[in-house]
Parts: sequence; C-alpha cells; structure tokens
Amino acid sequence: MCHIYVTFLSNNLPSILFLVFCPVFCFNVIFLQVGEANVHIAAIVFFDMLLEEFLFRWPEDVFVHNPAFLITIDTEGDNLWQKHDSITTENARYLPRFQQLCEKYGFKPVYLTNYEMAIDPFYIEFAKDVIARGTAEIGMHLHAWNSPPTEPLTADDWRHKPYLIEYSDAAMREKVDYMTHLLEDTFQTKMVSHRAGRWAFDERYARLLVEYGYQVDCSVTPRVNWKTAKGAPQGDGGTDYRRFPQHAYFLDENDISREG
Repeated sequence: MCHIYVTFLSNNLPSILFLVFCPVFCFNVIFLQVGEANVHIAAIVFFDMLLEEFLFRWPEDVFVHNPAFLITIDTEGDNLWQKHDSITTENARYLPRFQQLCEKYGFKPVYLTNYEMAIDPFYIEFAKDVIARGTAEIGMHLHAWNSPPTEPLTADDWRHKPYLIEYSDAAMREKVDYMTHLLEDTFQTKMVSHRAGRWAFDERYARLLVEYGYQVDCSVTPRVNWKTAKGAPQGDGGTDYRRFPQHAYFLDENDISREG
C-alpha cells in the first residue's frame, strides 16, 4: 500500500512556534496492491500527472510567487495494516524515484517516518542524502502498536492496532521519546514535523510534542470523526475532528480544538 498526501494552503505559513495546519483542500491518495501490480510505480505516475495538471493550468504566480503546496508522505512498512507481526519495507526502494519527481518540480517533500522505516538501511541512506542536499525533510510518524517500547495493550495488538492516545501517560511519553531520539540520532537533525498514526491526537500528545521541540503537526482532519474507527476494543476510538478549525492555527495545549 502506498499513501500520498498533497495539501494546498490558502497562503504561506507564518513563523512557527507550534502550528497545526489544515488544508483548504487535500488529496489523500491510497494505492492498494492488486495481484502483481506495482503500486509504487502507479503512485509515481499518478503524482506526475497531478503535478502536470496543476502546474500548467493554474496561474503562474500561485506556485512561483506564493508557494503553498505541501507534500507529506506517511513513510511506513509495506504491509503494516495486515494482521501479522512481520513488516517488510520494500517500498523504500521506490522513494528515490518519487524524490526525483518532486525535485523535477521544485518541491521539498516531508517524509513522516515510522519505526520500521527508521531502522531500514536503504531508507536511512536515502534520508541522509536528501537531508544533506536540503531537498526533503524527515519528520515523525508513530504507530503505537509496533513502536518501541512495545508493551501489549490488548489481547492482540497486531489485530486491533491501538491508538497512541489509548496508552497511559507513561507509555505515551516513552514511545514519543524513543522515536524522537531514534530519528534525531540516526539522521543527525532536529525533528520538527509530525503526524499521528491513524490521525489520533489529544492534549497529552500535543504537550509532549511541544516538550520535545516539534513545531508543526498535521494530524487534524477537519470535519472527520474517527470515533467509529476502533483501536483497542475497550477504547473510545479515534479523535473527533468535526469541530476543529479548517485553517492553519496555533493550538491551545489544553484544548487542541481551539486556537491558543
């Protein structure tokens, strides 16, 4: 499976302390594996067509003089969503081709990186190269059920895939701490961008991100209610974003649905 998120903002981002950005409109394209089809090549071809459409049909100054085109990639395992505990990372081999496409159009993508990718040798080499050349950013993406330290929350975490916000305060801190230090130690750069696994976000999570120096979060999906998407069977599901702002905003750490 391959995810591509393309976000259009109405104007440039302000100076950032801790910003949640929400799109004016957003493409979330998911390519599913069918038979022997190569979903990664399909995603790259589609993305090239998308860019051609927008770059050549929109007024020149939209992209040249007022860039507000953000590309974020959930950079995670091939089969993370299947019900087993063996995750492969073959998709990392296709990232250089996607990166070349972004550089062709002058875009700087953000690879929001999950645990299994952060320890993949090929991805590590790829990420270090784009960081050194200043052509991409590495951020953090955390799926709680397979991010160390792993302590069972349900009878079968690989089946239920619990949200990070369903864990205790202590477990949440340990996981954020581990992933942040793993990424920063591996890539020798500060992590400033983040998206929550399965879009699950709350005030405890926000305060941890601020504490660890993150500046931008892109977990909020306005008008979408994830409560019906269960994680732990005993839990309340994901985050309800129906009343959240529909524009980029500095959040209130005590109420993430409000500007602060």
